Amino acid sequence: MKKKKNPVFADGKLLDLINKVGNALLVGILFILGCIPVVTAGTSLTAFYYAMIKSVRKDRGYPAKEFWRSYKKNILKGTAYTVVIVLLAYVLLLNRYTFLLSSENARELMVIIYDVMLVFLASFTVWIFPVISRFDIPVGRTILLTFTIAARFFYFTIVLIAAWVLTVMLCWKLSVGFTLLIPPFVCYFSTYIIERAFKKYTPKPSDREDGWYYEGDQD
Repeated sequence: MKKKKNPVFADGKLLDLINKVGNALLVGILFILGCIPVVTAGTSLTAFYYAMIKSVRKDRGYPAKEFWRSYKKNILKGTAYTVVIVLLAYVLLLNRYTFLLSSENARELMVIIYDVMLVFLASFTVWIFPVISRFDIPVGRTILLTFTIAARFFYFTIVLIAAWVLTVMLCWKLSVGFTLLIPPFVCYFSTYIIERAFKKYTPKPSDREDGWYYEGDQD
């Protein structure tokens, strides 16, 4: 009886897997380096997603080249959104903490209100950087599109928030080695969620456009 070949090792699939893992780790390292100035964390996350979906998952271009291309293109937008998000988070958390310690009658209600606002901010945050990596549209439309996607695909939003909160917690608690491994793993698999939502809002490219994001399955 002829022994069946393991599909993982067939037709270079093992080499392809190793290549994808290596490219994902490379993009993860670039993401960490891009976050070093802190205010560029959003820019780095934008480039992280762009390089992960285009170079790692879709096998288009070189990971480092695509990362820095997106980084330079979106540095102003990414930095602006990062600063605004951090300031809003600081104000909301500070006010929540103040009401939590107060003795006012409406204390519990105000804490709940701030919790809801923080959830809205988190929902916006997990979508905005993938959105600006894909869509080159004015600020108003970008914000509207981000909230629309977050609301329409709220199940996806919950999964993304949980995934990135868990990622931050694990990277904070575990060793540097895990910090290099976990974000690329989470980012790669989040592309399957995000691209499923983006499919509803991404027009089909013309023959003269490079529609790499339409290649292969759109799941």
